[in-house]
Amino acid sequence: MIKSKFGPITNPKTGMSKDIVINALSKESLKDILIGGGIVMVGITYLALSTFKNGAKAFETAEYETLESLDLFTN
Repeated sequence: MIKSKFGPITNPKTGMSKDIVINALSKESLKDILIGGGIVMVGITYLALSTFKNGAKAFETAEYETLESLDLFTN
C-alpha cells in the first residue's frame, strides 16, 4: 500500500488542522500494475533486440568494408 500525506490544512475560524491522507494500491489496481510492468518489459525487450540487430548490422558492414579495402574479400 502506498500512503501519501499532504497538509496540514487549517480552518481559520476554528483553528483545527488536519492532514490529507491518500491511500493507494487497492486490490483493483494490482491488475493495472501488472499490465504496466508487462508493457515496460516489452519495451525494454524491443529496445534490446533493436540495438543488437543494429549493432550486428554495423559490425557486418564495417567488416565487409575492411576486407574489401584490404583486397581480402573472397566470394
